[in-house]
Amino acid sequence: MPERLAALPLVLDESDIEALSQPVAIGGVRRTTLLRLKGRGMEGFGEDVTFQDDDRLCTQPTEALWRGVTTLGDVWDRLDQADLFDRPPRYEVVRNYRRWAIEAAALDLALRQANVSLAELLGRSLRPVHFVVSPPRIHLRRFPGLRLKVDSDGVEPGLPIDVIDFKAQGSVALVRRAFDQYPEALFEDPPQIVDGLRVSWDTQIQTVEDIRRLPERPDAINIKPARVGSVRALFEIYEECRSSGIAMYGGGQHELGPGRAQIQVLASLFHSDAPNDVAPAGYNAADPPELLTPSPLVLKDSPGFV
Repeated sequence: MPERLAALPLVLDESDIEALSQPVAIGGVRRTTLLRLKGRGMEGFGEDVTFQDDDRLCTQPTEALWRGVTTLGDVWDRLDQADLFDRPPRYEVVRNYRRWAIEAAALDLALRQANVSLAELLGRSLRPVHFVVSPPRIHLRRFPGLRLKVDSDGVEPGLPIDVIDFKAQGSVALVRRAFDQYPEALFEDPPQIVDGLRVSWDTQIQTVEDIRRLPERPDAINIKPARVGSVRALFEIYEECRSSGIAMYGGGQHELGPGRAQIQVLASLFHSDAPNDVAPAGYNAADPPELLTPSPLVLKDSPGFV
């Protein structure tokens, strides 16, 4: 599949960036950077989801990244060789966040220039996206009728929980207590595995090799495209999970702009029925609007990646 994408013709002339911000339910203000790549009178969009202000994309990518390129694959090859930072970022994963913003924008632009959607190019159909909501603890009961992803310290009886996120923290007693209440839930990054637990891994997964290094085959993998960083690496993970019988579900990074729509498209194409943590951005707002799109989310197919 990546070969079809790599072969897409691409005309790329210039770029610009825009700062995005929104007060969020977990407190404070979330900031990201919108990237526009332009060519043939069209625009493609990507989003840098870096959380640290001093490492977020704040200047346009150098034109050397696309000078003379003729296909999307040319951009990928340039990125393989490029250092996108003037100084090392605080966290290495930020390199992947920035690369994904560029790759997503280039893919979006190439698809628009070809007047084709990602679904059409891959020969797949968009399916309704089932999603979970991951609110802070004080808002756990704010969204009746929706399924939830909760942090381990927010587990309490009577909630519609599909995923419990331990972030590799907590005790065996906490795992057992949560398991007694929600034996069918996915336990994400548990500090310890107990018999019968449905295990998923999240934070340590960036490459196929990370999956292969796991001591046991998990029940599921939380796939965050921005953390993976590249289209090629993302499709390698899709194939590894498919061939190994590992379920997949999508994860977000509090995207404010096109990055959220893009991970919804990917969830729709590859794991639509999973507990995808890709709810519309309004669910993460400090003051969510009264009318929010319910799950499952129905996407409109149109040229591009958003």
